[in-house]
Amino acid sequence: MTVEDSLTGSGEETPLIRSGGRNFHSNTYVHVLLPDELGKREKLTGVEVPFKPVHKPHREVAQREKRRCQRFWGIILAVLASTFLSLTTLIAKLLIGYHPFNVAIWRFQGILLPSLPVLVFSTCVRNEPVFDTIRPLTQPDKLKTSLFLFLRAFFGCTAVIMQFYALQYIEIGDAT
Repeated sequence: MTVEDSLTGSGEETPLIRSGGRNFHSNTYVHVLLPDELGKREKLTGVEVPFKPVHKPHREVAQREKRRCQRFWGIILAVLASTFLSLTTLIAKLLIGYHPFNVAIWRFQGILLPSLPVLVFSTCVRNEPVFDTIRPLTQPDKLKTSLFLFLRAFFGCTAVIMQFYALQYIEIGDAT
């Protein structure tokens, strides 16, 4: 069997191809493994055959493209968050005659309700450990983390309510 027969598949067996030490961009050669006469073992014949690579996207290229898109994803989310926060403040300013505490309660419900499906999806479908940083509360470091999260929620809630109270008396830009 010749090398050409084994590469085209016209022989009994097709060879195993192992890439050589050269790069795959120009004049690339591969080492062709041909079965010996007895068919018991394969040996490297040392024959080098020109090889034209097929250009297929590799995992590394796909991961590089994914990383490139993820780099801008954080910026896009930050811009959207600031836009929605500004719209929330504008809507609160336009709601004349409503108590600021009532507006704050509706804002908190608007945060809670869309978050619940994301939480259920993360814990049930993806099996992500969402509450492992605060559970069980018997461990001192997790109790400390829970306390800081509670304080952050309390001060954040107080800040939103005070901002809505401030919108009754001063302009949006000054209150923000």
